Amino acid sequence: MNKKQMKKILTDMAHTRVSCTAQEKEAAEYLAARCEELGVKARLESFGVETGDVSFASLKADGSDVPCTGYKLCGSGSVKAPFLYLPHLDRASLAEAKGKIVMVDGYLGLFPYKDIVDTGALGFITYDGNVRYADRDIDSRAVRADLAEGRKILGVNVNAKDAAKLVKAAPKEIEVRVEQKEYTGESHNVVAELPGESDEWIVLTAHYDSTPLSPGVWDNMSGCVGILGMLEAAAKASRDKKLRYGVRLVFCGSEERGLLGSKAYVAAHEAELGKVALNINLDMIGSAMGKFIAVVSAEKQLVDFIKYYSVLEGWSIEARSGVYSAIPRPSRTRAFPRSPSRGSRPPTRRRSTAATTPWRSCPCRSSRRTSTSSRPSRSGSSALPPARWDARCPTTSRSSSTSTSEGSARTSKRPFPRLAEGFQPPAACTESLSSPRELPKPRRGPEKL
Repeated sequence: MNKKQMKKILTDMAHTRVSCTAQEKEAAEYLAARCEELGVKARLESFGVETGDVSFASLKADGSDVPCTGYKLCGSGSVKAPFLYLPHLDRASLAEAKGKIVMVDGYLGLFPYKDIVDTGALGFITYDGNVRYADRDIDSRAVRADLAEGRKILGVNVNAKDAAKLVKAAPKEIEVRVEQKEYTGESHNVVAELPGESDEWIVLTAHYDSTPLSPGVWDNMSGCVGILGMLEAAAKASRDKKLRYGVRLVFCGSEERGLLGSKAYVAAHEAELGKVALNINLDMIGSAMGKFIAVVSAEKQLVDFIKYYSVLEGWSIEARSGVYSAIPRPSRTRAFPRSPSRGSRPPTRRRSTAATTPWRSCPCRSSRRTSTSSRPSRSGSSALPPARWDARCPTTSRSSSTSTSEGSARTSKRPFPRLAEGFQPPAACTESLSSPRELPKPRRGPEKL
C-alpha cells in the first residue's frame, strides 16, 4: 500500500462516524470492500448497543440559560436543586452532595458515578474544552449502560468556559431538563480472515468509529489503514507459501462508547479465544509529532523485542508492560484467554502455594527488619533485598510457584535463594503453616486479571 492509496482511504473517511449511525455502517462496508480488494473475504457482524436520541436539553442557573448537551441514556425529565461543585470525590466532599446537582471535573467514570448516585445527588454536570480556546464546542456524551446499572439521574455537558462561570457565580439553584428517546441501536464489527497452516490466529484490531466532534482520520482511520497494510503484506506472502498462523482483522465499532465492539466480539467468539496467539491493536498512529507507545499485556520478552526491533528500524518507541484501556478496569468482566495448545498465557500476578498466609501476620517480617539490611550488602553478606525476603521464610516460600486461570493450573519451578546461614525462623512462623488464614479480598477491582 503506497502513500497515494493510504491518503485516499483517509480522505474518503474524513467524517464523523458516531456509534449506531448510518455513517458508521457506511464506514464498515467501506473497510470490508478494501479487504475484498486485497483478495481477503470480509463480513459484518452486528451487535446491539443501548443508545438514545436527545431531542431537548437545557441548563438554567438562577434562571439564566447555559448552553449544554444532554447525556444519552440518563433518562428524561427535569429537576431543580442547589448547585455544588465537586473538585474532589472523597467522603467528606460527597457528604454534601445529597439532594443537589453536582458538577465534576472531566469524564464521569464508573466509581464517581456510583458514588454520587449512592450519596443521593439529583443530577450531574460535566464539562470539556479549554477556557483559553475560542471555540464553544460541547461534546455529546452518554451514560454507559454498564456504568449506570439501571440507576439513572439527569446529566448535561457544558463547555469549560461556562463551567468556570458557574463556579465563580455560585448559583443557588440549578435546573436540568433532558428529553430523549432511548432504544437499542445496531453497530458492526468487520471481520476478515486469511487462514494459515496452524489453527491459531494472529488478530489485528483497530476501531473505526469516531466521537461526535472528530472527523475520525487520526482517531482512528489511521489505525485501520495500518492493519490494512499488514493484511496486504500477509496476503502477498501467502501466495508463495501458506502462512504459519492465520491472520484475522477485526475493525471494531462503537469503541468510543466503551470498547463495545471489542466486548461484542469476545462474547460472540469466546470459544475461539484460546486459539489467539497474538493480538496487535493500533490506535492513532502515524502522527508527525509526538511519541509512539506500545503497551504489552504479554511476556516481558515481547516488550524487549519491540524496543530492540524499533532501534534496528531506525525509530524509537516507548514500550512497557500493562493494559492500555479507554475505560476503567478493562478486565472487569473477562479474564485473559489461555491457549491450551501452547500451555502459556499472558503473565498474571504469581501466587505462592502458601499464599493463604498473610504476609503482615508473619513474625519473620519483624525479625528480618531488625536482623538484616533492606539492601544487599556489597561485602557479600547474606542480607537479602525486600523482594526476596519471602525466600527466607518457610511460611511464604516454596520451591515452585503456581498460578491459576479459569480452573486450569500451571506450575513453574523457580528455586528461591538459599536461606541465610544461621537463620532460624520463630516458632510461631512455622506453626502458622498448619493453620493458614485467607488473604483479605480487595475492596474494589477484579479478583483476577
